[in-house]
Amino acid sequence: MTWHGPAVLRDGNWLTAWRVRVYAALILVGGVAGLCVMLAASQGGLDPQGRPVGTDFSHMYGAGTLVREGHAADAYSHAALHAAQKRIFASEAVPYYSWHYPPTYLLVAGLLAGLSYFGALAVWMALTLPLYLLAIRRIVAGRQAMLVALAYPAAFVNLIHGQNGFLSTGLTGLALLSLKRRPLLAGALIGLLAYKPQFSLLIPFALVAGGHWRAFAAAVATVLATVVLATGAYGMEIWAAFLESSAFAREQVIEQGVAGYHRSISSFAALRLLGGSLGLAYGGQALASLAALAVVFWAWRGSGPQALKSALLVACTLLATPYGWDYDLMLLALPIAWLAAAGLEGGFRPWEKTALLAIFALPFLARLLAGVLSLPIAPLVIGAIVIVLAFRLVAARAQS
Repeated sequence: MTWHGPAVLRDGNWLTAWRVRVYAALILVGGVAGLCVMLAASQGGLDPQGRPVGTDFSHMYGAGTLVREGHAADAYSHAALHAAQKRIFASEAVPYYSWHYPPTYLLVAGLLAGLSYFGALAVWMALTLPLYLLAIRRIVAGRQAMLVALAYPAAFVNLIHGQNGFLSTGLTGLALLSLKRRPLLAGALIGLLAYKPQFSLLIPFALVAGGHWRAFAAAVATVLATVVLATGAYGMEIWAAFLESSAFAREQVIEQGVAGYHRSISSFAALRLLGGSLGLAYGGQALASLAALAVVFWAWRGSGPQALKSALLVACTLLATPYGWDYDLMLLALPIAWLAAAGLEGGFRPWEKTALLAIFALPFLARLLAGVLSLPIAPLVIGAIVIVLAFRLVAARAQS
């Protein structure tokens, strides 16, 4: 006898449009209220725990400050960057937030540092949030989609940390949406996404498998252009500093987990959190990465709706990287939107509504369960959505 699971989870009929609107509205109101309380309780740009408001944004603003002072390479110096962060908040107790992005991203940091800290943080969010919403709106039209997009828990994680999840999601979504009709634009957007190279690992393979050579060329040209621009602005020494900093990121942040394994969403961090050795963690991550690559190549090589291929690429990207954090779960907003659009248009398959709810809730639950119970669920949930999307793609190919 085949066990099909509880009907309530398999069918998901309880997840009606009305309930989606109500739940999303409640989450949005609660999230905004929480942000307001946090801001009201802050003093001198620091929250009650002594951390900068917009925590991670302090490394971007600190790096930008060093750029404007003519010491761009010092952004990769722990002592120099921490000193800059202390000056910004006029406090010796400010925690250190390291900077590991490629030198091309310093071009953005330098521009933002021309404003006050809070002005730069506000502008950063005001510019990147609409980019994210635009990508979602092009996938699923309507006010309800915007409500759900704003209520997505990862959006609040991104806001609290002053991070770049809105930018990454917007660039990725708009690039994949433009791929067929405007390949040069798509390639340029993909090239700009290289500021986070760990999220560009699978994209070249997808473009090659799908025969998107014009987009591939445009992406390469864009990366080269930004590299030349950054090198011309800061000199060759900036790359040596970046490579040295990358070694620190691998040894301390990834391998030793100084930022906390519970904050990471990778298979590597999950295995380390569960007590696995470095060898086991690297082996497990290698298997996850190879599996993700195989799925992407299979999806993009064959027929089927481009939306499903794109959703699989984004989900597999999160599965493939050993360096990903809970705010990077912003990217899952794209598979959520594509899967929801497919279900609304042609009906939902078994388990899909439950899968949508699981990945929507993941940004809220991932750090909590990993930190309190040492239960790293992120790779499992991301893997589950890959499976759900793959089954829908198989069904779509069978019907064509």
